Amino acid sequence: MAQIPLGEFGLPRVSPRVQTGAANTGASNAAGQGAAAVGEALGRAAGGVLNAQNRRNAEEAQQAEMLARAKAANALADQELQVQAAVDDIGDQLSRGGDYTKAGEMLTERLNLIKAPQIADLPPEAQERLQGGITNVRTAAGLRLQGYVQRARRDDGQRQLGTFLDTQGKAAGLPGADIARIHAQADAFLPIAVQFGLDQSATAKVVQDWKDKNWTNQASQRFNAAQDDIPGLTQLQADLTAEDGIYADKLDADKRNAMALKVAGRIDALQAKAERVTDRIDAIAERTLAQMDEQAASGVPATIEQEAAWAGAIKVASPQRQAEYRERLQAEREIQGLLRLPIEQQTAALRDRQAALLTEGGDPQDRANFARLQKAVEANVKLLTEQPLQFAQARGGETIKPLDVAMLTDPARAGELGGELQRRAALVSDYRGRYGAQVQNKLLLPGEQAALVAVLDGMPAAKRGGMFAQLRQMTGSDATYQAVVAQLAPDSPVTAWAGMLHLRNPKAAELVLIGEGIVNRTKADKTGDGAFQSIKLPEKAEFDAALHAAVGTAFRGQRQEAYSIAMQAVRAAYAGAAAKDGDVSGEVDDKRLRNVIKATLGQTVNFNGRGQVFAPYGMDPDDFEDRAELAWRAQVPNLAPGTPPDLGNYGLQSIGDGRYYVTAGRSYVGNKAGKPLVLDLTRPAPPTPAKTSRPGEWRGGARGL
Repeated sequence: MAQIPLGEFGLPRVSPRVQTGAANTGASNAAGQGAAAVGEALGRAAGGVLNAQNRRNAEEAQQAEMLARAKAANALADQELQVQAAVDDIGDQLSRGGDYTKAGEMLTERLNLIKAPQIADLPPEAQERLQGGITNVRTAAGLRLQGYVQRARRDDGQRQLGTFLDTQGKAAGLPGADIARIHAQADAFLPIAVQFGLDQSATAKVVQDWKDKNWTNQASQRFNAAQDDIPGLTQLQADLTAEDGIYADKLDADKRNAMALKVAGRIDALQAKAERVTDRIDAIAERTLAQMDEQAASGVPATIEQEAAWAGAIKVASPQRQAEYRERLQAEREIQGLLRLPIEQQTAALRDRQAALLTEGGDPQDRANFARLQKAVEANVKLLTEQPLQFAQARGGETIKPLDVAMLTDPARAGELGGELQRRAALVSDYRGRYGAQVQNKLLLPGEQAALVAVLDGMPAAKRGGMFAQLRQMTGSDATYQAVVAQLAPDSPVTAWAGMLHLRNPKAAELVLIGEGIVNRTKADKTGDGAFQSIKLPEKAEFDAALHAAVGTAFRGQRQEAYSIAMQAVRAAYAGAAAKDGDVSGEVDDKRLRNVIKATLGQTVNFNGRGQVFAPYGMDPDDFEDRAELAWRAQVPNLAPGTPPDLGNYGLQSIGDGRYYVTAGRSYVGNKAGKPLVLDLTRPAPPTPAKTSRPGEWRGGARGL
């Protein structure tokens, strides 16, 4: 509790009392004098004790009164502090939005909570002064609270004005708002705000700025609403710039000029845009017609979405472009009708149309239509011959289910994969029967061959051989199997070669696969063939020279690509054989090389001493010469006139698959039709005594090569 000077609560002054007594006259006799002296001494002693007690009592009473007065002074100071704190707390509540009309009730409630001090030993006059001081403190608190109430009332008035302006400002921002009426309401509210104690001039400026903002917002709102409306922008421009315009007396000159400049810029932009609309629409229409031409030339029918997009783009085009659009539609229907005919009828119709143009002539549109028709037919034929499965989907209405090649490793689902391949084989076979061998025997959709190669590459060589065996079983025929394996060549030519070789000689195919992993070290690392990494292969130049000497002219006339793939297969087979034999020398073993050439490519025959060719796989040289003689005799009647009939005068040149041209020096022996004569040794021949082991037999392991 605060300590303050005692002031009027201090003790009154006390004057010391004067003690008086009779003079001692003495005793009349010695005994009396002695007794009297003793009695006097005793009296003085008793009186001294009493006086001392009285003095102590007086001092204690004085101290108690002094302490009471000090407590009274402190109690009054504490009352003042508590009352001031209560007033300040109520004032803080009012500043934060408290109900200032109940401030008096709030103060009374708070003062009732402050207990009146009860001080013992305080004299009545001091007690009266204490109560008077408390009353004065509380009276002063009420006066001080009035200042808070006045400020709260003024703040409330400001809030009411702010709320009014905010609410009415939002109303002024609504489309079609009567801003003049809203502003009149604000003018009526202004005197009320002044009565709350707000400064009249400051409040009037706030209201005027608010009015300016409303008019500015209305003009901006009109501008935003008329972004693409030239008439609307023109009217706004007039309202901003004309002497009798809406905003002439509503906005100051700077704001009107700024807004008018913005409106003028937008009008100029829209006018420039409008001038370009026709050109842009025409350009869009031109691009649309070009897209239609491109689609028609592809031979693939347009989708419903494409046709809808074209129609929408042409809808706003010029009459000329719309007429061209109708011509394109008619041409597209004609093209699609033609493409549904057999290929020979398509090409015949194309020839007839071209002949008509050459003989009868035609305008540029006729020539353009013919060019589109020609491209469509060519694209259609290309699709049929190079991607028969996609042709079946686009033209035949077939649904080609994509293959999940991972099923190859799942015995439970392998049959599903085989069934789909067999269905595709039947479909492509039908096309080849109708349109000829120009239709490629492709049974995999684009991407499926890469997926199949990935599955095979992820296996060790031995397991890949097993996968080839399983694939052969699933496809149901050698022809279907070969068609699938042939499509692996673009992604992995050596793997494809091994797959083909697997039909003839599985062990040789396995050596090719093992050797491929050795030649391509990284593949060996991931396929589990790392056990053969220590094999040292012959230098490529040395190996190629030995290989070329071994095959001689057997690849004469073959494409360089075919020769390169065959050499890769032989090199892989040699590496596989060297690995199985444990040869780490890195030297070319001629015998092994001859054996792997025989196992991988077939035997070479120097026919009539006029150059080497490969005999059909598994056929020995003697049988080859006998079969060639039989095939020649069958062709002698077809020889061109004057051609000597003795086969001994000629050489052969392989054209693949057991078929050969007959050569005379650097020329080909021709038939009566003037074309090169072909000996086909794949056709059945009368049985001859077996001179060697069975075709394709693997004799004696790797060393038996």
